[in-house]
Amino acid sequence: MELVYAQELHHYNELLLKGAHRPNLVQKFALLSSSFGDDRLTDMWLTLASVTQVNEPIHTDPIKIRQQRPEFIINAKSYLERRYKLYMCTLVGAAHSSNSYQLVRAYVTNRFSAQHTIGLVDTLDNKPLWPMVYYAMRCGAAATAVEFLHEAGSSYEDFAQVIADRNAGAVNSRTETQLKLQYANKIKNSTDAYKKAVYCFILGCDPNESHGEVAKTIDDYLWIKLAMLRPGDAGGYGRLQSEILEKYGEKHFHASNQTDVYFKTLVLVGLFEAAIEFLARSGHRVHGVHMAIALHEVGVLGGARSVSQPLLSIDIADPQPLRRLNLTRLVRLYAKHFERTDTTEVLNYYFALRNLRDPKGRNMFLTCVCDLVVCSGVLDTSIFDLIFGQRMTDMDKAVPGGVFRQFDCPEFDTNTMASLVAEELVARGSFEMAVRLYELAGNYNLSLKHFNILLAQVVQFSPQEGSQRARLRDEANRFSRLLAALRIEVEPKIRGSFELLQLLLVFFDLHHEGKLAQAVEQLQHTKLMPNTTDDVDGCLTNIKKLSGEVIKVIPDVMVAAMDITLTQYNRLKTRMCTSDQLQFHKLLVRAKALSNLAASMPFRMPYETNKRLMQLELMMN
Repeated sequence: MELVYAQELHHYNELLLKGAHRPNLVQKFALLSSSFGDDRLTDMWLTLASVTQVNEPIHTDPIKIRQQRPEFIINAKSYLERRYKLYMCTLVGAAHSSNSYQLVRAYVTNRFSAQHTIGLVDTLDNKPLWPMVYYAMRCGAAATAVEFLHEAGSSYEDFAQVIADRNAGAVNSRTETQLKLQYANKIKNSTDAYKKAVYCFILGCDPNESHGEVAKTIDDYLWIKLAMLRPGDAGGYGRLQSEILEKYGEKHFHASNQTDVYFKTLVLVGLFEAAIEFLARSGHRVHGVHMAIALHEVGVLGGARSVSQPLLSIDIADPQPLRRLNLTRLVRLYAKHFERTDTTEVLNYYFALRNLRDPKGRNMFLTCVCDLVVCSGVLDTSIFDLIFGQRMTDMDKAVPGGVFRQFDCPEFDTNTMASLVAEELVARGSFEMAVRLYELAGNYNLSLKHFNILLAQVVQFSPQEGSQRARLRDEANRFSRLLAALRIEVEPKIRGSFELLQLLLVFFDLHHEGKLAQAVEQLQHTKLMPNTTDDVDGCLTNIKKLSGEVIKVIPDVMVAAMDITLTQYNRLKTRMCTSDQLQFHKLLVRAKALSNLAASMPFRMPYETNKRLMQLELMMN
């Protein structure tokens, strides 16, 4: 069931992204539901599809105009009429289905024996007139009702004309006023419940009357109430909605045991949001979420003002008793269960949120995908690779694409998405994955810039396999190959910082391995540390040109350089050879130069660094 829904939504999104004609998703899901083998579920979908069938898409706030648009009342009433006609046909036989006149006569004959006609005041061909008029209207055959009244005699002509006018969308106020007086003076107290009911829903008399003798089911009751409403009667529609939702509610309808009945009742009176929330809450979330998505796509769903609101909320500025449904919350509650197992499909559900915005004004589709990727874990690259594709190697001609590429459109593409996720990762301090995503977005400057920040934080540590430093060392080698192969371009300053950090990475590797001579040689390539006091000014000039992230490494470089100098000095001292005097002098000069550099730094050196440098210099003297 979930898979069938997902496949249909995937197909719908494909059509949407191609710019092809897209079907009505409510209708598509309704047809699909017949394959689930659940008649009640199919009936719920058909009810929803019938009531929400609008000719023109709703481009304004659906809640603001819900009670003013006549289509929902007309559609609900027509749906109830079609259902009742099917019921009548099953009772008297399908032979009469094409002839409403014969169908109603046969139905009334079947239903009303002599004892059941007691109290019914008017007849036609020995059959009770007003039940025939009522059931003709009940099955949507207004013309047949008019025909019965014409046949009954001239005294019913005015009422027949009012029905005909109503059916044609016209109003004869003068005639209606006269008939309302007739109702108030005579018919209101009549023993003919059908005559009273017909007068009430045609003329709008006694709107609070329940007509219990005629309306035996909730469908009958709703049909009479809907038939009483006039186009644009927002107040009457709202009162009916309040009656169903607030006066009666779930308890009255035994909703826990009759989920389908209560759901359809809410839908028939235009309370789509409350109906879906009830369905999702009653163990049918899989259907509720697809109903919500479908209604949102046709512009009928009343969405929450903010994606942070509860699943169902009330806005005091809205017509009462309408509610707003938080589609984002509903979709995320549903999709979170298969984010890890079927990430490709979950993107199709998040795509349904593309027209919604989070509190920061960001597209909710991008926000959901961003959260999915960010929450996958810093070291888990499987989600990254699936959504955005593998990163380019020095052998690739282009960046390989991921599944997100199927959603590329003018509003957003893979690069936009990758950049957004990278920004969120940076905000959360997850630079390592941000580097990866900036690269996938094609923003190599930001990628290498944040990589430099990361590398500068660990470059001085001892090399250990499996550590962050080890991972960054491998990444540094990869970036070097891409730069060498001219596969990526970055700003000269960022590239210079990267290349300098690479030199320092090797320097610290050699230092920790005890390869002091090689370490000193490597350090000389950086032109940051002096060998003599004459070199200090040049080194200071180079240091002043460094970016912020590299400058932070300088104190550690200085301590390492002094430490190497002391170690070399002590080794020479143990040999006590006359031939080593020149080397002794060079080491002392280097130590002095390092001390002078430390004292001349254009920024405040850490206290521990100054203390350590002083200790090392004293140990040499």
